[in-house]
Amino acid sequence: MKASNRRLFLLLALLPAAFPACTSLDVTAQAGYAQMSLSGEVGYSRGASGTEAPKQDIDSAFGIGNSEGSPYGGAAVDFGVPILTISAFALKTTGAGTLSDGFGGIPAATPVSSALDLLDIKTTYVFEVPIGPFSIASGVGLDYLDVKLRVSNLDPVVPEVQTADLSLPVPLGCVRGELDLEWLNVLAEVGYMSAALEGVEAQIVDVEAMVMFRPARWAHLFLGYRWLALDVKGSLDTDYVAADIALRGFMLGGGFEF
Repeated sequence: MKASNRRLFLLLALLPAAFPACTSLDVTAQAGYAQMSLSGEVGYSRGASGTEAPKQDIDSAFGIGNSEGSPYGGAAVDFGVPILTISAFALKTTGAGTLSDGFGGIPAATPVSSALDLLDIKTTYVFEVPIGPFSIASGVGLDYLDVKLRVSNLDPVVPEVQTADLSLPVPLGCVRGELDLEWLNVLAEVGYMSAALEGVEAQIVDVEAMVMFRPARWAHLFLGYRWLALDVKGSLDTDYVAADIALRGFMLGGGFEF
């Protein structure tokens, strides 16, 4: 991890200590279900560092454009003015397709089976300005994506497996708006960053919206929507990975407030 990323992690960890005079501390924990789908294009060149990989559609080439369910979890700590949040979900899907171009050592026009494992962990730290029942907040965040795409040809005589593995912590600038009533809470958050990290160029747009209904002061039900667009390309060791993908879907579940 680069020094700039380590400094961002340290800043997120130490910021709460800078506000000892805050009079309130509210903690919210959420758990539920997420239904996510992936679309876009992915390319992978083995032993071709610095050479752009031809991208191909993930649905027709790999068969992994299906919508899949996964567990979802989140937490928030409200220090009065600053708010720290974290959320996470995992997406696992498999499929089959026919390559339109080469993928690592597997040539074009080869029928393949594919398996995708994706983990997303998002952390934000924003400073809130209340305006009656409304509030506006801005701050920083970190979106950590761990993506593994395993592609196998269907030849039983000469089997071949290629794996594109991308782990990318992307810092974000965040803006958040919220309507907080006694029984209803509505919030929307937008994050964006374009950066070069460890030889990889990445641009990310992350939009999240959520409605929470409170049947009791200490409990709520939520329904949310997440849209994440990632455009990334660069060299990993001696290989080259390129992806232009969008992840979208809804979350629902419940939570408790302490």
